[in-house]
Amino acid sequence: MKTPVWIEEHYHRGDYVIALRFHFQRDLVDDCKSIGMKWSSRLKRWYLPNTPSNFSKVYQMLGSRFTIDDSALRQSYNARATQRIRDRLHKEKLQDDLSDTAKLALGQLQTFMHARNYSRHTISNYSAALKVYFGYYGDTDPKSLDSNDYLRFCEHYLIPGQYSKDYQRLLACALRLIYKKVFRSPWDTDEVVYPRKERVLPIVLSREEVALIIKSTPNLKAECLLSLLYSCGLRVSEALNLRWKDIDRDRGLLWVRRGKGAKDRSVPLSKKMMALLENYYHRYRPPEYIFEGQYGGQYSSSSVNQIIRSTCLKLQILKKVTAHTFRHSFATHLMEGGTNLRIIQTLLGHKSSKTTEIYTHVSQFRSDSFRNPFDEME
Repeated sequence: MKTPVWIEEHYHRGDYVIALRFHFQRDLVDDCKSIGMKWSSRLKRWYLPNTPSNFSKVYQMLGSRFTIDDSALRQSYNARATQRIRDRLHKEKLQDDLSDTAKLALGQLQTFMHARNYSRHTISNYSAALKVYFGYYGDTDPKSLDSNDYLRFCEHYLIPGQYSKDYQRLLACALRLIYKKVFRSPWDTDEVVYPRKERVLPIVLSREEVALIIKSTPNLKAECLLSLLYSCGLRVSEALNLRWKDIDRDRGLLWVRRGKGAKDRSVPLSKKMMALLENYYHRYRPPEYIFEGQYGGQYSSSSVNQIIRSTCLKLQILKKVTAHTFRHSFATHLMEGGTNLRIIQTLLGHKSSKTTEIYTHVSQFRSDSFRNPFDEME
């Protein structure tokens, strides 16, 4: 008879975790340790952070050797999904109930941002965040709100709702902009503090993994797109905005128009990539954009990530791979190959070298590039 194992979800140390409950069995305990699970004396469970890759690890470890009961896990997932729907409806209600003064304030902000050439994406995000904030205070005139109201909103809305640090920083940026530049408010907007930014290292694929994913794509369009993301270190939005006129065949360059920060830059286009693009053009012949959807127009980023997810699932690659992972991998592999940091910064279009320096933390040291002082000790 197979040993029963119960898979559960718990909130532990500020995060959701996958926890296993089972009758003691030495080989199963060893298996838990082998995939990095930790023992919680409070939960009396072996656990891992609840991520898709860890979820896959647990199921692969249990395999067909045990009777798996994940009903409690599914019940927890359903409860969280229901809560997310409630939160979304509550947020929509806050936005629908905006007062006339709040609507006027948002219109002033959007006019200000349009006049200063802010991106459409930034205008949309700032407006959505401020709709929730102003909606929370109902009919209160937005100009009368101050830093104490912001702290109260954090305490009673953002923190209980477990909103991400990135969302809190977005709201703080929007508040500073509207109160300092639009309202010319007398209170000091520096009191609107930014949440401490988490330093999360990027996920990087090995060269072999990149080649395997590109080789396993379902069609030539996907192969060409992922190859371009990796070979030129492009953001997915930059790749999808490319037109055929952005390719300079004579000089072997690819022009990225209005990238992040509305900046243009050029990146070298390898002969191998050029040949792949020519093959792709003769097969599909898209009229304007290099990558177009099934019915014309730009290809969507969600379709790109869907292809990547399904390909990685088929290859059993457990890393959380997105389109941006190919850009991270490109920069890391250049750094491991000895490319100068300044050159990598230029290729990626980074404004500051500090942004590029993050790849020094994920690149592998070559064993012959330094001498460990410990090896020289007698």
